[in-house]
Amino acid sequence: MNLSDNPQLVVIGLSIFVAVFLIAIVATAFARFYRRPGADEALVRTGSGGNQVAIGEGIFVYPILHQLMRVSMRSLKLSVERSAKNALVTKDKIKANVTTELFVKVAPVKEDVLAAARSFGDRSLDEHAIGELIEGKLTDALRSVAANQTFIELHSQRKQFAEHIQAALAEELSKNGLTLENVSITALAMVPVKDLDPHDVFDAEGLRAITESVQS
Repeated sequence: MNLSDNPQLVVIGLSIFVAVFLIAIVATAFARFYRRPGADEALVRTGSGGNQVAIGEGIFVYPILHQLMRVSMRSLKLSVERSAKNALVTKDKIKANVTTELFVKVAPVKEDVLAAARSFGDRSLDEHAIGELIEGKLTDALRSVAANQTFIELHSQRKQFAEHIQAALAEELSKNGLTLENVSITALAMVPVKDLDPHDVFDAEGLRAITESVQS
């Protein structure tokens, strides 16, 4: 039987060929250009069409037209230690060695993901890079809170100390797309008296406060 004698079969054959061809093109496009984020990350596509964020779903990324960044949404633990010459100075001028652990993450919110991408770029998976960028903010918060409380208050009210730090940092970290999940004070101790310099104004005041506290 000659197919040319049956136009209907010719049309059906061509339709099948076109359908298979289109499916092959779509499958190839998905394989080459479709990117899906992991369970603990978001994708940020920049370039043609503006900034696009993909959370929990995939996105097409075409070479030359777009650039892709992966933003981690895992919780990161950052440790900040202030000791010796960099120790915190309390309200009564006593120096304190403090070690703090903070847990931060990028929330699955479009605005936060974009802010994190702008702040950290491809370094969003690197906790050291994030720590370096926000260490100044952490240190300022620690110093500010410590300067408004005596050493005894800090030592006896560690939970409140951590809460004050969290309150002082939350708004600043949000500018970088970070959410502060938890703060804990893992170590808090007075700088040994032998390490204080009696000729230093702050150390001299601290020594005086320590002496008065021991006498009382």
